[in-house]
Amino acid sequence: MLQKLDQIINALEKRLQSIVNCRVQKEWKFKLGELKDAEKIDYNDKSWEMINLPCRWDIKKEAWFRKKITVPESIEGIPVKGSKVELFSSVMLVPTEVFVDGERVFFARHWADFRKPGILVSESASPGKKHTIVIHTFSGEGLPGIPVMQICYSKVDDVEFELSSFIEELKFARELPGGEELCKRVVASISPQIILNLKPSELLNLISKIEKDLSPLEYLAKEYTVHLIGHSHIDMNWLWPWEETVDICRRDFDTITNLMDEFPDLCFSQSQTVTYKVVEEKFPHIFKKIKEKVNKGKWEVTASSWVEGDLNMANGEAIVHQILYGKKYAKDKFGVEPEILWEPDTFGHPWSIPQILKKSGIDHYYFMRCGKGSPMFWWEGPEGSRVIAFNSVYNASINPKQLADVSKDFKKRFGVKKAMFVYGVGDHGGGPTRKDIETAHKLDKKPVFPRVKFSTTKEFFEAVTRESPNLPVVKDELNFIWDGCYTTHGDIKEHNRKCERLLLDAEVTGSIAKILGEEYPDLGEYWEKALFNQFHDILDGSAIHEAYEYSNKLAEEVENKVSKTISDTLFKIAKNIGIKKSGLPVLVFNSLAWERDDVVSLPLPENAPSSFVIKDEEGNTYPAQILEDKLLFVAKNVPSLGYRVFYLSEGERKENLAILNAPFRLENEFFILKVDDKSGTISYLYDKINNKFVMKRQKDGTGSPEEVECTSPFMNNLLQVLYELPHPMSAWAIGPISSIKNLVKDPEIDVLASGPVAGKIRVRYKFNKSTISQDITLYKGIPRIDFVTRIDWQEISDSSREAPMLKASFTPLLKKTKATYEIPFGHIERIADGKEVPALQWIDISDDEYGVSLLSDTKYGFDVKGNTMRITLVRTGYEPDPMPDVGEHKFTYSIYPHKGDWKKADTVRKGYELNRPLIALFIKPKGEGNLPSSKSFVKINPPGIIMSCLKRSEDADDLIIRVYESKGEKMRADIELDFSVREVVETDLLERPVENSKFSLENGKLSFSINPYEIKTFRLKIK
Repeated sequence: MLQKLDQIINALEKRLQSIVNCRVQKEWKFKLGELKDAEKIDYNDKSWEMINLPCRWDIKKEAWFRKKITVPESIEGIPVKGSKVELFSSVMLVPTEVFVDGERVFFARHWADFRKPGILVSESASPGKKHTIVIHTFSGEGLPGIPVMQICYSKVDDVEFELSSFIEELKFARELPGGEELCKRVVASISPQIILNLKPSELLNLISKIEKDLSPLEYLAKEYTVHLIGHSHIDMNWLWPWEETVDICRRDFDTITNLMDEFPDLCFSQSQTVTYKVVEEKFPHIFKKIKEKVNKGKWEVTASSWVEGDLNMANGEAIVHQILYGKKYAKDKFGVEPEILWEPDTFGHPWSIPQILKKSGIDHYYFMRCGKGSPMFWWEGPEGSRVIAFNSVYNASINPKQLADVSKDFKKRFGVKKAMFVYGVGDHGGGPTRKDIETAHKLDKKPVFPRVKFSTTKEFFEAVTRESPNLPVVKDELNFIWDGCYTTHGDIKEHNRKCERLLLDAEVTGSIAKILGEEYPDLGEYWEKALFNQFHDILDGSAIHEAYEYSNKLAEEVENKVSKTISDTLFKIAKNIGIKKSGLPVLVFNSLAWERDDVVSLPLPENAPSSFVIKDEEGNTYPAQILEDKLLFVAKNVPSLGYRVFYLSEGERKENLAILNAPFRLENEFFILKVDDKSGTISYLYDKINNKFVMKRQKDGTGSPEEVECTSPFMNNLLQVLYELPHPMSAWAIGPISSIKNLVKDPEIDVLASGPVAGKIRVRYKFNKSTISQDITLYKGIPRIDFVTRIDWQEISDSSREAPMLKASFTPLLKKTKATYEIPFGHIERIADGKEVPALQWIDISDDEYGVSLLSDTKYGFDVKGNTMRITLVRTGYEPDPMPDVGEHKFTYSIYPHKGDWKKADTVRKGYELNRPLIALFIKPKGEGNLPSSKSFVKINPPGIIMSCLKRSEDADDLIIRVYESKGEKMRADIELDFSVREVVETDLLERPVENSKFSLENGKLSFSINPYEIKTFRLKIK
């Protein structure tokens, strides 16, 4: 039997729920189509369907919702006359207009927010008056759906607040020393039936009396503090264009500074550097007010990154640049350094993030998605770095239950009396509402309720740390959610990878030019644009079509300008090289810090001889081939982070053994690959070095190949169409798979190239209105197989039909394997359970003796089940963009078979080589410099040490070199610098000196110990 106190609380909750239920307006009349005058009061809607909210509909059609209400005399005994009447709900993510009594009172082109403020129905309720409310949505882009609507009366809301806050006071009092006994005595003479039968005014009087009786507990209750963190989550161009994003920043920042003038105790925390920059540039008067609030300690700059970007698909250096540019701006403009990375809406968090944060002066991490069940914990990276992670909601409003619950939860879990609660309308911005502020003030005055304090994250973490919380430790990535986002909108993902590559190559070439006395290029503007495009809704493919028109233009500008910058810089470097051989010199530059052999492809100059050979500086000749009007050759021994000059000279080319030496059969020094002439898949792949069949089709009689669900016949490079059942949020989520079709019937197969450098077999499939063309390519001297893929995807779907998704599947002949995936600055092993997961440049499955790596230059979504690994090539989402991937796609994925595991095979390097190809261009034949025709500027050993960047420092004319340990092994590392360096300083990721650094510099060799997975950064002060 329940204790009397519990019975009293139950009775109060019953009264409260009765009031809340009266707000809900579920039943509406509904009709689809273009209707005339449907907003008018006297419109005849008798034939309309009666529905219950929430509901969804086909976004290709307009939708109408009508509701007639009559203002009552009272609600649950509460008189409503004179109340303000408002329509409240959450949001509608489609173009929406609202009519009240025939007049349009609300319109939103992209985002219909019913939270701040509500839609006004009447300034003063008049009992008996009828109102007609009509909601009309337009067809187009977005997410079709209408939430449950509520009609709220201000006088009823006042009673509801008193009831709800008192319930939480009673519950909170029970948790305090002596509180349970005092509560029992106070309610001893009150029966639950009295609670149920009292008039509202009488009930409020009783509540007031009980609060006074509980006042001896006030000093204990006020030892608890809930730090309220006001915030406006602003999505960059999610369901609206850039111009609207700019206006959101203006509106919110102006509103917040005005609210701060009205409520001096209000604090506000805002992330994302780009929001500040746009206000600084376009609305300087508002920016000035922000600086004033920052100086007073009321506005907390939490912008540690340029945007709240996706972290699974940005490479490590891009994440560092996000933080570097974000924190530099905060320091330059506001004189502050944010100590928290703010990522509440980001779709997953790699395991390497704690180290990146710790080495960027960031001790705290705020996020919402993919938590581990605790609202606060130590998040520990693989090398041991720790930050405090705070896992909580955003987009919240202030209410008694949430604040009381978080306070009690923190005490129970961590033994602390400090808690944090982030609130404020968000996504389309908004921030703290007047109602939030007033509610907080009222709650703070409640006698048996925690102290409610407008605060900052810095103040909270300082306060809670002083109480030495007993936090759990999480040693893992914080993933996964929204698996479709790894593939949707392949255009922006291709641009992202290309922008990252070009900017890093521009930094490397610019650094070499600087060493030679040339000017370092200004790349800041282009980094900012590339970083903007990494905003989670943009890079993840979950924005509207118009957002990608804007972002693709940004990316194309970056690619064009930075490509030219690289070429111009290489010409400057070339001026310093002494060219002494005859012929047309080709400068081949290697931006990676190891010597490599790789393919070079560049247009033939008009003055090229009709018959030619490729030679190096010693006169050695190399096989050459003309393919698709381009010169193709494999550049051998291109120095580590350096260049080598080759020469296009007149002469007769010797006929070398062709890579393609039989119909549909490719062979080089490493492999023999046979393409099946009936299906276009790989018949077999044989490793000549290790005498092993890596892949081999095996017939097992399980049915026709186009019908088998997975690769039971061991077909490799099998293109599979997986049909997703209709489901909400199709851009974000991969839906349930209803069936799988293997593309193995009637392919067109042609020999595209058969020469001494490359053999290419083109396999072309038709699928519905789409075409898939793949050039299966093997190069001389290169131990990988490339699949250069062009897709003209013309598939369209919607909520009424299945949506096709295209994958490529491989099942190598291996024993029991482990699946490993590249993440920023590292790798992670995951369970091979067939779930879609992200990776950067490679994944790998290996047994104890052999393995196969799958490399990609654009794609991020993979799944592994047993020994079958698949890469996702294209999807067919339909909301919010109805045609996100219609059009042409070009990308390359590769397989790299290897002896031993991926560590012994240097898979990390192979992933970089695919993504950072050699840069080649013809230079002037009369270089008069002193540099040799082949030179390395930086060499790094052992192979597990990867250089991630070489760039100019942000604050001086020094150079910054960064490396990381990629194999999970402690080792001694050497960086050989073939240029004059007067001093080396180890720094953090913000390029500031670190204490207790241990390294040596002798004769240009920088030596140091590096721990497993560790990132190290050095400042090179050049002479």
